[in-house]
Amino acid sequence: MSFGSSLGSHLLCSFASEPGRLGGHKHLGEVKFGMPMSPYVRALRSHVGAMRLLLPSVSAHVFDQERRLLLVCQRDSSEWSTPGGMIEPDEMPADAAVRETWEETGLVVSPERILGVFGGPAFVVNYPGGDQVQYVITAFACVVMSGELRVASDETSNARFYTEREASALPLAPWLRSVLSDAFTDHAHPRFHRGSAAAVS
Repeated sequence: MSFGSSLGSHLLCSFASEPGRLGGHKHLGEVKFGMPMSPYVRALRSHVGAMRLLLPSVSAHVFDQERRLLLVCQRDSSEWSTPGGMIEPDEMPADAAVRETWEETGLVVSPERILGVFGGPAFVVNYPGGDQVQYVITAFACVVMSGELRVASDETSNARFYTEREASALPLAPWLRSVLSDAFTDHAHPRFHRGSAAAVS
């Protein structure tokens, strides 16, 4: 299951195959065409209704030999993001990164280390009918072990590698735009962001 987000025209993914033609999209809106709800989330919704759910998720950061980042264009939103999505019950986070990358790109990857843990207002997604989700994402650095890159899947309509400059010109998912510079920087330690106010006064 991919991260849902906001834009509604699948054509944006086709146009984005020419880097630089599109400016960035900064605000979350409503998902136009969502992926089917997972049984786990459906069961939660039966108890809590449309209230915001805080969901653990993963993001796979895969680079090629030219240090370009693999991005996929989501069918339900036409925004670009790294492969990733929700961790299923009893699933190890690293296994979720492998599964999501395979489902969205056809590549088998091996998670090597944690790049960071991210969350906050930019990670809120509003779905049709009023359902709201906020993701907390663990980002993994991954290397390709096997497979061939698919440009489209059930969840994605395009996939390719981008430089940071090229990626910044795409209609990125807001959460990825907020961590894009971290994604392209080889930090010695996992990254995280703090809010403007301290958690404890």
